[in-house]
Amino acid sequence: MDATGCDTADFVGIYELHADFVLTIVQAEHALRMTAANQAPIELYAVSDTTFCAHTVSTEVTFERDATGVVTGLLLRQEGETVQAPKRR
Repeated sequence: MDATGCDTADFVGIYELHADFVLTIVQAEHALRMTAANQAPIELYAVSDTTFCAHTVSTEVTFERDATGVVTGLLLRQEGETVQAPKRR
């Protein structure tokens, strides 16, 4: 759980933006950490049960669930663009 009481374990995993570009989400002490190849990690802080924002850059991540509650992907919002990334594992 993060500092807001949100259970973040379901969000941990690998998300594919493109065939050769993935985002990795891991749990950090009071946040989630998002990493991508050749980029510095970004700490993500909960603003709702499924939406997280970075304090240092203009980034918002909303995790998507199917009808059974399983996390199936995420929406990444950066610089005015939104990209969907399916969860691979």
